[in-house]
Amino acid sequence: MVIEEILSLISDDEVIEELSDRIYEMQTEENTAVAVVRNQLSEVEKKLNNLAEAIAQGVFSSTTKKLLDDLEEQKSNLEVELFQTQINHPVLTKEQIQFALYSYRKLDLSSQEGKQQLIDGFVNSIFLYDDRFLITFNYKGQSKTVTFEQVNSSSLTSKGSPKIAPHFCVGLFFATRRKKRLFCLL
Repeated sequence: MVIEEILSLISDDEVIEELSDRIYEMQTEENTAVAVVRNQLSEVEKKLNNLAEAIAQGVFSSTTKKLLDDLEEQKSNLEVELFQTQINHPVLTKEQIQFALYSYRKLDLSSQEGKQQLIDGFVNSIFLYDDRFLITFNYKGQSKTVTFEQVNSSSLTSKGSPKIAPHFCVGLFFATRRKKRLFCLL
């Protein structure tokens, strides 16, 4: 059932478009580390400019020389930190995100490896209860209930599936902006 939910999600181009938009927006909102370093770098550059103006006006001493050296060292360190932060927190383009999502369509789901890649890419955790299980996908959001009839009609249901009718909650849904439909979201 989990695999079928993910497959229904990634087989719809509208959902892929919506997912890529939301993932892009989310990564830019959450990528504050780069903004913090940029702000620090900007402050140091302002101080350097002010100091350069003071030196141009004839204010130069051992103190201004030391301050200049310290600020230039801070600037150099912040530039390295900014570069490292950008490497550690890359911002992907919408096209790169879409490519990654579309690549899940090409997985070989007849193999355990393909199923595992699909689950690893979309499922965060599964909580088992006596009467149900809750699937939490790799995204923030709400829940969606999947009925036991849907599980029984699943082409991926094994012979060992439960005979009692538990409730299945599959996490996270969203309504697309283009149509008023609900989709399961990572």
